[in-house]
Amino acid sequence: MGFRSRVTIVRDKYDRTKIKRQIGGKQMTAKMIDQYASKLVYCGIIKEKWTHDQPVKAQFDGLVSVELFNEANRGRIFVEIDSRGMITIKRRAVPEHLKNKQIYNSEYPYKQVVACPKCGKTLSGSASRGKMGAYYPAYHCSRNGHYFRVPKPEFDKTLEDFVRTITVKPEYVDDIIAAIAELWHER
Repeated sequence: MGFRSRVTIVRDKYDRTKIKRQIGGKQMTAKMIDQYASKLVYCGIIKEKWTHDQPVKAQFDGLVSVELFNEANRGRIFVEIDSRGMITIKRRAVPEHLKNKQIYNSEYPYKQVVACPKCGKTLSGSASRGKMGAYYPAYHCSRNGHYFRVPKPEFDKTLEDFVRTITVKPEYVDDIIAAIAELWHER
């Protein structure tokens, strides 16, 4: 129907007569409708920083009743007022697949595992795009005023060669296998 969000003008810091840009003026989307409908003030409840994030009944009744508010939000947010006037707000639980995000990236298996030789903090892994559009994967660290970068193929080969040279005494083999299995189950 032509609704657009509120427009805010950003002015130049030094010359306040000059307009740098405008923020807002976006068309209404389904996500915006959900955000607007879930505002507690529409049912006469205020929950802000100055109320110490506790829901408080406002001085006005609100545009809609609590029942209509709950119906409009379809379980995303649920407001309940008991007989003593205590207000409880329940939000829909976050789906399990969003709770347990994976940080591990299979392309960079040694990322956040191997320490930087200069500062001792863990290395990061990413691919930089070159001028011609090709990607150059590498492990790198640029903390505390230094820059360390090793190309991924070179780093992987060095680490694999190092692991191949490690020998374990026969009396420690069972303990190491148990420790690796335990770490694997944790991960």
